[in-house]
Amino acid sequence: MPALPSTFAAVKKTPDYSGDTPSIAESVPAEEPGNLQPSDGDALEPPERSSPSRPEDPIEMGILNLSIAKSLYENFIIVLNPYISQLDPNLHTFLYVRQKSSFLFTAVLAMSAKTFNPVVYNALYDHAQDLYTESFRNGAKSTEIVQAILILTYWKQPQDTRAWTSLGYAIRMCMDMGWHKLTAYSQASRVTGDETRRREIRNIERTWYVLFVYDRRYVLMRNCDHVANANINIFQHKPSNWTAVDD
Repeated sequence: MPALPSTFAAVKKTPDYSGDTPSIAESVPAEEPGNLQPSDGDALEPPERSSPSRPEDPIEMGILNLSIAKSLYENFIIVLNPYISQLDPNLHTFLYVRQKSSFLFTAVLAMSAKTFNPVVYNALYDHAQDLYTESFRNGAKSTEIVQAILILTYWKQPQDTRAWTSLGYAIRMCMDMGWHKLTAYSQASRVTGDETRRREIRNIERTWYVLFVYDRRYVLMRNCDHVANANINIFQHKPSNWTAVDD
C-alpha cells in the first residue's frame, strides 16, 4: 500500500469546518461567547500535553501501542472522516481527542482498524461497546459521546441492527443538552471569541447538523417518522457578517 500523506498535509486539504455553515448557539441571549455553556464533556480548555491517566484509555489498557494508535488515527482523519465530515482536523488532533474522551478516541481507532489493521479491530470494537454501555448506564452526555455513537453506526457490523435506535438515543441526548434550541450566533461573539472557542462551538453545530441529515435519511429509507426537529433555515442561511477562523 502506498504511504499515506501526513496528518498535517491532510488538514490543509480538508475543508475548514469553522465557517462553512452558519454559526448558531443557544436560544438564550447569545451576546457573549460564554452564553454557549457546554456540558462537562465539552470543556473548552485545551487538553494537557501529558499522557492521560484514564483507566479506560485503550493504549493504557495495552490493546495497542502508541505508534499503531497514531497511525490508525491519522488514517481515520485522512481517509474516513471526509466521508462523514464529523471531526474537524484542526481541532480534533490525536492528543486532543485522547484527552477529551476515551469513548470517541476508541471509536475512531476501532473503525479505522476495521480497514487498516484488522488484527486489533475486535479488541477495540469490544472496548468501544463497553464504553457505550457505560456512558448509557451513567447517563453521561457530551458532544464527544454523540460523535462516538455516530461513528460506530456509520461503520457498524452487518448483523448490528441498532443504528436507528442509537441514532434516536443520540438525538434525545442532544435535545437534553438544548441543541434543538440553537439560534443564530451574535456578531459580537463571533468577533471576540478565540479560534479554539469558535471551533468548539462549530463542532457542536456541525454535529447537530449531521444528526439532522442522518435522521432525515433514515426517514426516507425506513418510511418512519423523524426524531430531530430543527429549523432547517438556520442551516440554509449564512450570515453575511460571519468571520471565518483562519488556519
